[in-house]
Amino acid sequence: MSNKYDIRSIRPRIQFWNDFIAGRHIADSIIAVETNKDINEIAGSFNITLKPGSDMVGKFQTGDEWYDQFDPQDVVGITFDSAKNYDREKKADKGAQFLGLIDSVVKHNNYSAENPSRVTSISGRDFGSLLIDDSLIYAKEIFLAVNEDGSPISGEIAPIYTGAERDIVEKLIGRHPCFTPDCLAGFGSSLGTGSTTFTFAETPTIDAATFIIENASSIRNLVYKTGKDKKLVRDMLNIHDYVKRRQEYVCIGRMSLSAYQGNLLNFIRSVLDSDFNEIMIDTKDGKCYLRIRPKPFDKVGDYVGGKEEANKIKPDDEFCWENLESFYGGGKEPIAIEEHEVIECSLHRSKENVYSLFRATPALNEVDKVFGFVLNRATIDLYNLLRYGLNKLEANVSNIYDKDSGRAATDTVSECRDRLKNWNIYAPVYERGSLTIKGREDIHIGDKVLLIWHKRDFIHKETGYPNIKHTDHCKGFEFYVTGVKNRWVFGEAFTTTLKLDRGQSVRLLNLYKQEREDTLKYIAENAEDLYKEMLAFLSVEAKR
Repeated sequence: MSNKYDIRSIRPRIQFWNDFIAGRHIADSIIAVETNKDINEIAGSFNITLKPGSDMVGKFQTGDEWYDQFDPQDVVGITFDSAKNYDREKKADKGAQFLGLIDSVVKHNNYSAENPSRVTSISGRDFGSLLIDDSLIYAKEIFLAVNEDGSPISGEIAPIYTGAERDIVEKLIGRHPCFTPDCLAGFGSSLGTGSTTFTFAETPTIDAATFIIENASSIRNLVYKTGKDKKLVRDMLNIHDYVKRRQEYVCIGRMSLSAYQGNLLNFIRSVLDSDFNEIMIDTKDGKCYLRIRPKPFDKVGDYVGGKEEANKIKPDDEFCWENLESFYGGGKEPIAIEEHEVIECSLHRSKENVYSLFRATPALNEVDKVFGFVLNRATIDLYNLLRYGLNKLEANVSNIYDKDSGRAATDTVSECRDRLKNWNIYAPVYERGSLTIKGREDIHIGDKVLLIWHKRDFIHKETGYPNIKHTDHCKGFEFYVTGVKNRWVFGEAFTTTLKLDRGQSVRLLNLYKQEREDTLKYIAENAEDLYKEMLAFLSVEAKR
């Protein structure tokens, strides 16, 4: 593979919302910058290394001087390619492409004659860290008001604070510093105001998750105050623009907990059914966005709820693979990566995600008792069962009633089982791995990219084999981006390393589909003999 990669001369730009750093020339002190985002980790991370700086008139400063200027929880904005981040039409900066909060500041001084150094290292995470650090504490015995004899007072909640202190707390973080019975189902809780109130138990999962986040203590944290300017976390975090839903399911008793204590993220994931939804926090043009959406792995033309036309994925479904939009630039076309941009590529196919049995299990024992064993019935992939053996994929479904259509819980669970099967049906030919390319800030987790491998994927219409002479028509491989690491070191190139999954080639998918069809046809034609062989095998095993 030819590689026309060349080093681009860029200077990362770092902003600090901090009283001490305002107006300081910190750019000349940057030695290295790295940001890292992973779709499976809500909190992205960053690391910055600084050498001794200089003041406004060029006076030399010690490494300790930078160390003294930063504190944990200061806001950091990072932009790598400053030139591309400038909007020439509006003559304005688009804003940071990574916003984070400082976790730690470390100074390292080496006084040896062989290798003297004096650096300050700053590390932290993006705003997703707030969902990890903020805990939800729920215990009825703490929050219920009681009489002198200790019996609970019906309908009343005990105050956590009193007097002026309570007033301040309520203004800063809402009525209570953590979720009390009036915020959970089973206690007549309600969301909304006026005539639009509805109980938490009747809340679609996406609305429930956003309500939890908006009322979290950490969202009202004071993140910086510079002069007269002050901002809270909620001023910098957009919760609504990228929150999407496929269907509105109703929670049936999921939140009726006798006690709960844990971080906010785990609680939200339980509300969202994380096996079928994604939750991400990412930065775009200087603003943090909470992104919640169904996993976009359905394909146009694949069946979700059986072979009925009504259950077929529609082409205009925004959560289909074909209609997945990029976060930064928008548009449904995958972000193209040319061959000459590639520095290092490591891809593989394996059977690590190959399953033959799919089961969606309701999380509530109460529901199981009502609807019986039908909810736990599995969907089987006969082809994978014969070729790869019995491998189970089990997912939890807590939101099991569709309030709009009134479908029974069994219908919803059946749809979820079929969706799991469709998502994984081509797993043996999906490619995954890592790709290091010339630095690009326009690729984010949850995006779809097109890796163009010339002379590899164009199929001759008559022969069905790759036609290496027609490189202009190459469609390449489409991948789902699950991780993005941007790295810049002084004297080196700006690079981006992508974690890729679900790599899809039209040629390999078509070949695999044909192989499956031929095998399943053979199974259907020889079902009786195969059944007898299986019974004979089981009888032998039973005697062992």
